[in-house]
Amino acid sequence: MINPTTAKSILEALKHRRTIRNYDPDYQIPKEQLDEILNAAQIAPTSKDLQEVDFIVLRNKEKLNQIETLILNDFPEEARKKFEERRQIYGVKNVITCDAPVVILLIRNERKEKFVDVDGGIAAMSIIMAAQHFNIESMCLGIITRFPKVEEILGLQKDSLILGIALGKIKGEPILKEKQIKSKISYMD
Repeated sequence: MINPTTAKSILEALKHRRTIRNYDPDYQIPKEQLDEILNAAQIAPTSKDLQEVDFIVLRNKEKLNQIETLILNDFPEEARKKFEERRQIYGVKNVITCDAPVVILLIRNERKEKFVDVDGGIAAMSIIMAAQHFNIESMCLGIITRFPKVEEILGLQKDSLILGIALGKIKGEPILKEKQIKSKISYMD
């Protein structure tokens, strides 16, 4: 049973979490914290307990920069300009990862079935919330899944990349946009 104090802190973490796009590239997340974050992802619920998602911790700055170059070169000009604006707005060098020192890659493994994307989403939320426990911020990188050459750069199997999650500490003050709720809630009693 969850005690009320813990439940409140979980709800506060969910309300606090926002996409961060200005990371301190020099901050190194302690391995013990990364291990705890990844353990939270590994124990997340999965369909039929298949555990269809594996995790890769990407800290190689050269690979992160190669991914940025690849995506920017393959983008249509208008989309590239939108990402390039991040250099001025957020003061980052890498406009795809926003200088996050770590990207956790969620990968389909050999047990993949029809619920692997749902299970990946649950694991991603576990990563994001576990990171919040350590005051580590996050940004989902769905964009990297749209470019098959990213898997080539990383030596991954074709069509295996589900999502990337950038993690790190904020550099300076967070630059946040007001969250506008666009979804609807309906009750069927």
